[in-house]
Amino acid sequence: MKVYHVKEEKGQKYLGRVEGRREKLLSDQTFAKARSVIAEIKKRGDRALLKHIQTLDLEELAGDEIRLTGTPTGDEHEVSDDLRQAIDASIDAVGRFHREQISEGFTLEGDGSLLSLRLRPIPSVGVVLPSRHHVDLTTLIMAVIPAQLAGVARIAVALSPRTYLGSAPVRYLLNRLGVDDVYLMSGVHAVAALAYGTDSIAPVDLIAGGGDPALLAAKYLVAHRVAIDPRGGLPELVIVADTSTEAELAVSDLLAQLEHDPDALGVVVTTSQRLARRINSLVTSRLRSLPKGHPVREAVKRWSAVLIADSEAEACSVVDRIAPSRVELLVREPLRLVDRIEAAALVTLGPWSPAALVDVVAGANHLLPTLGGALVRGPLTVWDFYRSTCLVGLPAHSYPKLAREAASLAAAEELPLHAASLTAGSRGKR
Repeated sequence: MKVYHVKEEKGQKYLGRVEGRREKLLSDQTFAKARSVIAEIKKRGDRALLKHIQTLDLEELAGDEIRLTGTPTGDEHEVSDDLRQAIDASIDAVGRFHREQISEGFTLEGDGSLLSLRLRPIPSVGVVLPSRHHVDLTTLIMAVIPAQLAGVARIAVALSPRTYLGSAPVRYLLNRLGVDDVYLMSGVHAVAALAYGTDSIAPVDLIAGGGDPALLAAKYLVAHRVAIDPRGGLPELVIVADTSTEAELAVSDLLAQLEHDPDALGVVVTTSQRLARRINSLVTSRLRSLPKGHPVREAVKRWSAVLIADSEAEACSVVDRIAPSRVELLVREPLRLVDRIEAAALVTLGPWSPAALVDVVAGANHLLPTLGGALVRGPLTVWDFYRSTCLVGLPAHSYPKLAREAASLAAAEELPLHAASLTAGSRGKR
């Protein structure tokens, strides 16, 4: 694992490469491939969709098997008691945290005026899961529960047929969540089908869910047709460490995040040169036990590093420069640093809040912005599944004063027709 000093040329070069990660992974080639698939689905509908499913997911799947009818079977006998209990714990925790976000908006009234912000659920949402080597149980929980709490009427889940058919826990979870609109398709072709619709699939109003760069690119390409949630991309973890940090914990937490994808990002920022060397040694040792081509090996090689900072303030500035989805504060007093970090979607505090636990049973949402998205947004929330409408009603008696103020602004902005509108018809008699 590479070790750099933040202020040295190599450290600055590494940070520049991380800042350019979005352009590297969401490249013109990535967009071109996604655009080609989307165009084909738009033109040929179900026939093109089935071709892509058979090519990328399951060759034996027939056209009438893409959409499942009825609620998926529970398969409780194939799911252990411990796993059912863990699923229930995750559902309960996520529900408890997100239930606090439910809102109908607000209304301000006074002196005959009315100002109101109304929030209503988006009618239909598509949750698209990527084709991965592991099963995305908790991503389903994180996407479906906030939509349900917002009152979304139709929640369509699209996932790999291999994942669905090969995983009793996935089938059990879909049943447990009450999801009965399930499609055996994944990735870019699933995004296209849900965005534009086909003869057999009704389009949705918003697409959410986790994914790789190709799926994220597909979301952006259909954003003119359907609302998108640009979260849930590649995992990112920056660990801030000091002399109190247990190196084994830092390494274990880092490698756990890199396990997801070869393009995952893992960074340790520390003020301790001794700890940096120890972490580097432990990572090297752990990598020897992993087979060639393992996602962790690739992620360490491509994107990961240990950065040595001169101070806590410099360490925090590095975090903001990277703007990662996750930050783990493995320092002596983590609360001291929280307010110094501006650009992070999820911050965990201390050794007892590792991402491997927080992401699944703590209640916070792990669908997070990546590739610098934490500069402007945070985790997925119930609010993402609302449509907002603002209502304004003003009384006649307050009109003259407000119109004079509006006319002054119109004049300053050189908009004479705006000013004329303010005195048109009966308004000019006030």
